[in-house]
Amino acid sequence: MRMLTAVLLLMLAASTQAAEVPVVQQDVTIDGADPGVRLFVRSKMAPGVKPTSDNVVLFVHGATFPSTPDFDLQFQDYS
Repeated sequence: MRMLTAVLLLMLAASTQAAEVPVVQQDVTIDGADPGVRLFVRSKMAPGVKPTSDNVVLFVHGATFPSTPDFDLQFQDYS
C-alpha cells in the first residue's frame, strides 16, 4: 500500500508540473530472452536525472497492442 501511495503521489506531482519541467523521451527496442522477440522500451525523465531503484516505474502489458495509449497518451500539454 505504501508503494501504491508513493506511485500515485509521483503521478500527481508529474501531472501538475508537466508544463513546467522539460522531459527527455528515449524510445528503444531491445532483444528479449526468446529468439525473435523484441521489446519496446520508453524512458521519460527530466534532463539530468539518472534512473535509480527509487525513481523508476515500470508498466508491463501482455496484449498484442501497444500500451502507450493507456499509459502515455499525449493530450493538450500533458500525458
